[in-house]
Amino acid sequence: ILAGVRGNIQTMIESGIVTDIMKLLERDSSARWKMVKILKHVCQGSPLQVELLVNMDIISSLCHCLTHFKEYDQVITRIYKYCGATYNFEFVRDCLTALNNIVNIGEMESETTNNIN
Repeated sequence: ILAGVRGNIQTMIESGIVTDIMKLLERDSSARWKMVKILKHVCQGSPLQVELLVNMDIISSLCHCLTHFKEYDQVITRIYKYCGATYNFEFVRDCLTALNNIVNIGEMESETTNNIN
């Protein structure tokens, strides 16, 4: 799945796995960073696949994820007595990479069809 093979991406879209991943993004903070990595690769699909993802409202899910890069880790607080926030910049990079892939495919589509997406 993570290899970005377009057939696997299509299977994930058709089976509803992407919808489940998007729900996990909002509900499960411990799995959120893994789900963003998966979506980063899914957003590298064909233009039609990316259009389906956009119709599934993946953009708002990814943008909402950007608010979660600063978190207070209970384990770090309990073990190391550190009370400050931790920052996951790899998580931010993965969100932005997925969004950038969507924008790039939209730009390519608009150039080929001479339309504004």
